[in-house]
Amino acid sequence: MQKRILKRTLFLIFGILLLAPLQPITAQENSGLSLSYTFGFDGTYKVGYWFPIQVELSNSGPSIEGELLFEAGDSGDSVRYSAPLSLPTQSNKVIELTVNVDRLTNQALVVRSDDGTVLLREPITRVNVLPGNGLLYGVVSSDGGELAYLESLNGAFSQAGVAFLDIEDLPETAVPWANLDVLIFNDIDSSQLSSNQLFALQQWIESGGQFVVTGGNGWEQTATAVSDLLPVTLTGSQTVDDLPQFNQQVAVPFRDPGPYLLTTSSIRSGELLFHDDGLPILATQRLGRGYSYFLALDPRSAPLIDWDGTESLWMSIINRAPQRPLWQLPIRNSNSAVSAVSSLPDFNLPAVWQLMAFLGAYVLLIGPVNYFILKRRNQLDRAWLTIPVMVLIFSVGTYLVGANIRGSEAIVNQLSVAFSRANGEQAEVQTLVGLYAPQRGNYDLSVPEGVAIRPLTSGFSNFTGGAPEKITLSSETSVNDLRLDVGEIATFATQSVQPAIRIDGQATLESDGDSVRLNATILNNSDLTLENGLLLFGNIGLDIGEIQPGSSEQVDTLFTQTMLSRNGFVTGGGTSFNPGNNPLSNNIEVILGGFNYYSDPVLYPRWELIQSIENQSVGSEDVLNQLTFVFWTEQSGVDVAISRNKSELGVMLHFVEIPLTANIIQQDVGIIPPAFLEWTTLESTNVFSSEPIDMSFSGNSIMAFEFTPVLDFQTMPIDELTIALDVMDTTEPAPEVYLWDWEREVWAILEDADWGDTAVSDFEPYINNNNAIRIRLVDQSDFGIFINSVYPIMTGELDVDE
Repeated sequence: MQKRILKRTLFLIFGILLLAPLQPITAQENSGLSLSYTFGFDGTYKVGYWFPIQVELSNSGPSIEGELLFEAGDSGDSVRYSAPLSLPTQSNKVIELTVNVDRLTNQALVVRSDDGTVLLREPITRVNVLPGNGLLYGVVSSDGGELAYLESLNGAFSQAGVAFLDIEDLPETAVPWANLDVLIFNDIDSSQLSSNQLFALQQWIESGGQFVVTGGNGWEQTATAVSDLLPVTLTGSQTVDDLPQFNQQVAVPFRDPGPYLLTTSSIRSGELLFHDDGLPILATQRLGRGYSYFLALDPRSAPLIDWDGTESLWMSIINRAPQRPLWQLPIRNSNSAVSAVSSLPDFNLPAVWQLMAFLGAYVLLIGPVNYFILKRRNQLDRAWLTIPVMVLIFSVGTYLVGANIRGSEAIVNQLSVAFSRANGEQAEVQTLVGLYAPQRGNYDLSVPEGVAIRPLTSGFSNFTGGAPEKITLSSETSVNDLRLDVGEIATFATQSVQPAIRIDGQATLESDGDSVRLNATILNNSDLTLENGLLLFGNIGLDIGEIQPGSSEQVDTLFTQTMLSRNGFVTGGGTSFNPGNNPLSNNIEVILGGFNYYSDPVLYPRWELIQSIENQSVGSEDVLNQLTFVFWTEQSGVDVAISRNKSELGVMLHFVEIPLTANIIQQDVGIIPPAFLEWTTLESTNVFSSEPIDMSFSGNSIMAFEFTPVLDFQTMPIDELTIALDVMDTTEPAPEVYLWDWEREVWAILEDADWGDTAVSDFEPYINNNNAIRIRLVDQSDFGIFINSVYPIMTGELDVDE
């Protein structure tokens, strides 16, 4: 009996030991391990953008060798980012991750040992998401709470948020900085910036960031590491009793009396936005697409704190923050992106008629021809031998042809989109990467440090041959053990900041009456040939053609107002995407160098790349009032290394913003043409349009817009205001027209408004500091009306020499 019990016990123990490896590994809390994290920028990130996660780990227990994981997504369709972790006893470590996921669900930070044991799992909460067209302020300050009101100042952006940061929260690499639009240094020690942070800051400004350094008590420490970026030379500080000229410029009395502490400086480059008797109050200079600013006063102290005029200072900064055009936004159309990078033009696949001929020959030889020859020789009984032999020959031939077509080398195919400014140093580059596998097996892929990478779908589940577990972030970013089947293509998207292609250019717009003349000069200072050049002016495309290295191109074109308004330049703002005004699709034949892209193996992937840019729905993908030079070059976007022999294909679509200056030729009186107005849709009810042209009102409809002149005309004194309301059938009753009263913050009806031009007698309340005007149309009819266009006409005096 005892032997039987002993046997059963031994069998039970053996069974437990045998089945133990099959049991799932559960999280084991390590009593000596803890972590804290900063997600995004103070918990905020923008939809579609790579964002940072900074994790601080502390270990008072046994030493740990393993990895830190960020994971997000649903079961079977998740993405993991990993960083190697070595954490001795009694140690602390900070790890920075740069990640991007389509769906932020079930997100958590996980510490895992080398044997796969989960030591700690921390769910991520406190997440605030801004839309892609939102405005995010980053405030680095010893006490930034006084600047929380900035979230109410969003300008032309859909909404605003404020992230309160420490210097160590600023990422070491440039890619995640794209979440920020305005960065403010106030009363901090900028010498704590690492060299990587300082370089990322410079790259971010070049790409369109607005960098603000303030004065006050801590002005010297605040500016010490960034003084070379500022438009002024700092000289010291002084206390002043009053700032009368500055107060007069803003036209809002100070709330608090002096004295005021002012940091003194002299202008070095750029321009003065506000000053007092020549002493800079707010100065700025352009750096690439962005600007740097110096504010001589501390915004947390008098006279700026709780002063109604402070908004004017910040709005002068926000108005310079560039709205991101289509080609600077993250690629969101994964279907077109995958199709683009999966189309390999080097594959010379057989035509349909060739396949039919091959099958026909196979059927004829194995059937009638074989039968005829054997019968003629009276050897039909040998068919059992000839048929298998011919099947074998055709099978081997088919295999050899297929192997020759698919090749023996892996193919890394890259299609990139680069966005920069003429004469600029840096470019934002998005690259689609396709890894083609000629043979079944495991592949390792890596990109250099500072290049962010993600799968093109929400997870790795699109890889039919098998999925890698994670993306590893270390000295380089890698995807290991990527299991691919024969002929399968794994697709990824990368983001990086790189030196810009050397393109110099400048352009002027000159308005004289109803005509606008564009003069532009473009110089190719690179060693690459620029193919299929297109100068994009709103939705109007001018064919430039090919520009060889060292060559230049001159443009001199006259546009009528009708051409501009009908081609979308007058509709330069907006909050919704209108496929009918796609600037790239409207000029697709010029960009591609041909129109038959469906059947062209070279043009088709380029066309799909363009679709992945234009077919988006993440917010304001609008055509801005800017001049952009578009062209192709034969080059790869990133240096991709794989674990096998490879061949490479690469093409890059460049968007280079050309500096554009607007001038008025008339000496005394200037009319701001509608072509120089940016607009934003404020309200739309029962109207089949999102633009101030071709509006179809269906009855009981409302449409409201805000019009703002381009920068050159925002300071022009206005003497007359007229509202232009155009319609084809003037017998229809005109809608009610309302103008926004900026002082009282109400809509005021425009009496006697009718079709054509209606003069506004007392117009001052309806024009704000930067000459912006809001117009609201209300149609109370039962059947609706069709309105051709609505826009303000502003007339005033402008010094030609300004």
